[in-house]
Amino acid sequence: TSQSNPLPSSLFPTWTEHECVWLLHTLFPAFMNGCRSLGSYLYVDLDKQARQLLLALQEQNKDILLVLRDVQICVQSIQANGGGGGNSTARTAGAQGTTVAGGMPLMGATPTGKIKELQER
Repeated sequence: TSQSNPLPSSLFPTWTEHECVWLLHTLFPAFMNGCRSLGSYLYVDLDKQARQLLLALQEQNKDILLVLRDVQICVQSIQANGGGGGNSTARTAGAQGTTVAGGMPLMGATPTGKIKELQER
């Protein structure tokens, strides 16, 4: 309160928040409804945002694990076929890149190649 317009000190110390809001609703119903509308429009549910972010991260993690498992299978199959060493006769240069003797592209056999392949999808 200011010195030029003092309010009675016995009025406000005994009031609860509910009584103040009730008084404002009674005196200014349209203004209070507008404040409620703006408050609900501007409200941001941080828990919901965090939950959505965690679900998106979980989905990305699942995708990466699938790609990693595919890379492991490809590496194991290359090693089982004897194509993992310095065998230069097993690889031939194709039109799009390096290929294995069976004609499969070798680009997907590396983790970087798998990530690029996943990004292209």
